[in-house]
Amino acid sequence: MALAVDGVGNVYLLDAKSFRVTKFDPAGRPLLGIELTRRAPSGLALDSGGAIYVSYAEPPAIEIYLPDGELFRRIARGAAIFSLGRPAALAVDAAGNMIVLDAKFHALRQYSPEGKFLRELKPSEQDTAQFGTPVYLAATPFEAVAAEIYAADGAGGRIQKFGLEGELLASWELVGHPAVKIEALAGLAASPQHVFTADAAHRRVHVWTRDGAWLLALDLAPWIPIPAAGERAMDAMAWRPARPNGRRFGVTTNPAPAESGELLVLRRAERRILRFRLHIP
Repeated sequence: MALAVDGVGNVYLLDAKSFRVTKFDPAGRPLLGIELTRRAPSGLALDSGGAIYVSYAEPPAIEIYLPDGELFRRIARGAAIFSLGRPAALAVDAAGNMIVLDAKFHALRQYSPEGKFLRELKPSEQDTAQFGTPVYLAATPFEAVAAEIYAADGAGGRIQKFGLEGELLASWELVGHPAVKIEALAGLAASPQHVFTADAAHRRVHVWTRDGAWLLALDLAPWIPIPAAGERAMDAMAWRPARPNGRRFGVTTNPAPAESGELLVLRRAERRILRFRLHIP
């Protein structure tokens, strides 16, 4: 499963088992259902215009749907994206380019909206470390001043931050951090000021600055029942920013600082989406 939120607060849920994307309004009412044309969907993302992007692991492909659910473009393995192996995660950056974690080549790659390969995102020419799986991707909201891409490597226990040209901006470790003990990375989200990582084992969301300084942990245990053996408490996260005029999206219209917003957490075992309103300095 995967979760995304558009610019007006609608929530999109990718259900990999039913091969379907469902769009909900901010109150949770279903608005649109898209029956996917292929099996093995692996990622979900939105662009600034509300188009819906779905990646597929096997056979490798990316499909782009218009906001009304009509299929606009299918990008399959071919001359334009000959390097596409097995997409495992997907994001769309502020320039409209697709960021794909390719599990076959253990690489993070950037493609144009038409599917043209642009560049590979990696720490440096000297760094030969590969991305393991699972990997979670997030991009800052389109209206953010700083457009950035985040990749959380669950296998390597690290987060890497990239610019739109593929340059490494920052990197920090999750494993061995003195204040953080993440045993089961289960989600990643980014706001203009903060980065959020979900820890399924301890049912917490850790909050970081954009440069990797740990701030605090949000305890979700009161809202998420203890999972049965083998279940994951969380499976994905999405960030819903505040309105530019200071009023939040959704059912509430209370004034809020510009940096405030909501964090949505997907509880896969119960098929529930939990919404948290955050006030973080």
